[in-house]
Amino acid sequence: MAKEKNKLIKKITINKLAVMMKNGFDNQTKILVERFNKIDKDMSDVKKDIKDIKYTLDDTVKRTDKLEMRVDFVENVLAIKKD
Repeated sequence: MAKEKNKLIKKITINKLAVMMKNGFDNQTKILVERFNKIDKDMSDVKKDIKDIKYTLDDTVKRTDKLEMRVDFVENVLAIKKD
């Protein structure tokens, strides 16, 4: 029984352990870099979407202002009382 246990236990040197640790950290680093790259891309997409929304809102405000000026003009020409 003791001999079987010894066969299952591998002797690991400090160098082998160091290589195993390095490989583990390298794999984790690769995973983190990939995730951060995806987050950066997603953030860029969000910023673009926000710019598009801002442009649309700015355009809507300009159009609303123009409509308000036109309504004011029509009210003045027709002598309609303003609320």
